[in-house]
Amino acid sequence: MEPQNYGTERPKSTYAFYFVKIRSSEDPQLREKLMDPQSKFEKEIQARSKIIEAVIRAKKIKMLSARIVHESISLREEKCLANEIKYLEKNRSKVIYNSTIRAKLQDTVDGNEAAQDQVRIIDGIRKEHQAVKSKIKGLEDELRVVDTEIVSIQEDLDAATARKDKAYESLMELRKVRDAELDKFMAQWCNSKAFREEYEKRTISSLNVRQLDRDGRMRIPDY
Repeated sequence: MEPQNYGTERPKSTYAFYFVKIRSSEDPQLREKLMDPQSKFEKEIQARSKIIEAVIRAKKIKMLSARIVHESISLREEKCLANEIKYLEKNRSKVIYNSTIRAKLQDTVDGNEAAQDQVRIIDGIRKEHQAVKSKIKGLEDELRVVDTEIVSIQEDLDAATARKDKAYESLMELRKVRDAELDKFMAQWCNSKAFREEYEKRTISSLNVRQLDRDGRMRIPDY
């Protein structure tokens, strides 16, 4: 008996494997149609996420700015300060006049200095109040700008959400088409012997072009 060459001899039993897939001849653009909405859907998701981050940042800025405004000086303190300034402003001329008369009548340095101190206190309070009001006004202007930005960003977010939903609907429709084609193929495969033989014939033809055996392995060239 001649020794067998196990390195080159091929087994007599051959197993065939079939990978079920939708034939490109049925709809050559189906994969492209499916991938394009998928890509658009992912891009819309990313764009929407960026807009949401911008909304969160804008609202945080607004919250911090509002906190600065309200914590700079309480409403009660502001009202008390305003009333005090009004009272002092109203009586300022009287204070100056009385201090002058008092200075003349008493002719003392202490009385004159006390009156001048009171006038300086009034001026200081008024300047402080004006500075606080100016600061609050500036922050309120900034808040209005932030509010405008939030409205604009919210509109962008709504538009991005609408585009995302539309892309998702398109993707779902194409997936339904894909599933329907697959169901149609499987029904033909299970119910029609002629269909299976025709599919096998095309598969073998494709394997021959790629120099593959029926089991998908590379062919061993004959020498």
